[in-house]
Amino acid sequence: MKKAVLILSLVFCWISSGAFCETVTGELTKDKINIRTDATIQSKSLCLANKGTQVEILEEKFEWYKIRLPKYFKAYVWAKYIDTTDTLYGKVNATDLNIRLKPSLDAYIVGKAKKGDTIRIISRNGDWCRVRVYPYGWGWINKQFVRKNEGSKSIEWLIESLNEPSFVKKARLHHKLIAMGNETLSVLHSHISSETDAPTTYSLIHIVTNIYASQPKKIDDLFEKIDSSNINVAAIYLDIIQNIVKPQYRLPYYYYSQQAKLTPDNIKSAKAYLLETYKQIP
Repeated sequence: MKKAVLILSLVFCWISSGAFCETVTGELTKDKINIRTDATIQSKSLCLANKGTQVEILEEKFEWYKIRLPKYFKAYVWAKYIDTTDTLYGKVNATDLNIRLKPSLDAYIVGKAKKGDTIRIISRNGDWCRVRVYPYGWGWINKQFVRKNEGSKSIEWLIESLNEPSFVKKARLHHKLIAMGNETLSVLHSHISSETDAPTTYSLIHIVTNIYASQPKKIDDLFEKIDSSNINVAAIYLDIIQNIVKPQYRLPYYYYSQQAKLTPDNIKSAKAYLLETYKQIP
């Protein structure tokens, strides 16, 4: 009976709101596609998006998808409703903060942020802040230009979202990727090798640590990825390994690599030390 109720609840969620209950992502199949204010070709174009752009699909309406606006999309908020936390981010102090297309109270609203949300500030101009709209803005795009993601494409989107400033939302992304387990590993390793930004890298360290911690026999694979000729990547894997084997002495290898305080000789010594610690684990 409970199973039937659950199925009916999921069906009702889809029908009543037209929204997806789980995260659904897609990839644009053509260049210069309009993202519009409404699900009609006559509505105003907010911006153009190109082939390969990854989007999160929020809702379906006739021949249209409602999507989150891309991370490169910028808009404006009234500055007095933002408490600056540092030079890059601000926290919303209003119950509902309108995000507008232009610095004007008459401009079109492209999204809303809630009290306590963290917003990336691009610049300040008088009474207005120019901000990154993601993940608080939305627009509409015709279905014919979107191919829904499956497998690794969906994993790619989750990884690309790891620089999300909200700790709560970041934790959810961590949980999803860890729960996906081994199917994520090849993509996670490719992102580590591409040397991503620091916030994403620390997330990757946490996620890969948790996946390998449940299968210690595979840790040998991590040692093989440590190459002293690539200091940053080697430092990431040293951090992951020490999180798992828990040696007596620990160092922030990735942090040191970012400060140019790690040498190839340091990496070789650290690898040997961690390998010896690993061999002593029962």
